[in-house]
Amino acid sequence: METSSFDKNGVVLVGYDGSEYAQEALDYAAQEAKLRGASVAIAIAWEIGGYDFGVTAGALKTLSHAAEAILETGAAFMRDKYPDVPFQTHLLEGEPAYALIELAKEADMVVVGARGRGGFSALLLGSVSDQLIHHAEVPVLVVRH
Repeated sequence: METSSFDKNGVVLVGYDGSEYAQEALDYAAQEAKLRGASVAIAIAWEIGGYDFGVTAGALKTLSHAAEAILETGAAFMRDKYPDVPFQTHLLEGEPAYALIELAKEADMVVVGARGRGGFSALLLGSVSDQLIHHAEVPVLVVRH
């Protein structure tokens, strides 16, 4: 991962799960950070889903590696398209909305996609974006196309 602490010039946090909406959110977050002279914090959060009994250590390791690979895709995008914008990555274990709300306490704003990799594609907003809108202590931008 790139760094472990937030930039003192400000940070734009982006929730990133590798989905099309998340990619658009990352692009917007990078543009916003560039305008502000801030850095981008790319975060992915994952969890088992509340039923962790019977889940092997190997399965947990596989999930963690999958999340790391998705996060690396976002990092590669930043290095390629926005080499002049500093960024950091955060791999969070826990319920995604809660984890991002907590991390957002150290950010200037949060950018997320309207929907991610979750189901119920007919919903206008995903559950993570909806929770962030209602509970984050900083401005939240939901990107949709």
